[in-house]
Amino acid sequence: LLSSKGSGLVKTGIDDPDFRAEEKTINFKNVIPKISYSGTKKLSVTVVDKREYVVSGKTKPNYVGYIRPMYIPEDLTTADSLPLSDVLTSRISLSLKNAGFEVTPLSTKPDTSLVLTIYEWMSDAGYNVGFSYNLVLQVIDQKGILISTNTIRGLDDLGSSKGLVLIQSKLLVPDAAQKRLSELLNDHDIKKALQ
Repeated sequence: LLSSKGSGLVKTGIDDPDFRAEEKTINFKNVIPKISYSGTKKLSVTVVDKREYVVSGKTKPNYVGYIRPMYIPEDLTTADSLPLSDVLTSRISLSLKNAGFEVTPLSTKPDTSLVLTIYEWMSDAGYNVGFSYNLVLQVIDQKGILISTNTIRGLDDLGSSKGLVLIQSKLLVPDAAQKRLSELLNDHDIKKALQ
């Protein structure tokens, strides 16, 4: 499976010492969005989970999708059991730090705040693996004025599960997530607002 996908995948496969083939989880620890620019501003990062099924209490905040190995859905959660919003906050913050930005808590009065709102984030694997998302990224200045917004939404068909719905979800979903977060952050207007 790994060799058939090439070396471009996020390292979440058998080569990762934290890979747990049997656990019904998806590990996003190596999902670090690739930012094509740099900056030195002091930023805060906030991720708000507004997925309907989370807000209503139908699922826990660490829910990230499901698999259907025998037509009966089985829930998938984050690998570390943290809420998805916390996981994405840490991944985006690390990406921005790697690009030269100073990421600080909101209480320290940053130059700019990034607010990511999750309206959809779910994987679904049966015959194929899918990843649906609806994400809104806002850049807000020190006075609370909205500077820029970028929205991405869609359903990515990640290909056949090859009968290995859990393994393929663990391999393919983090890669798709990294691509979509990178797309969100590399938007021209977002870049302009951060530089």
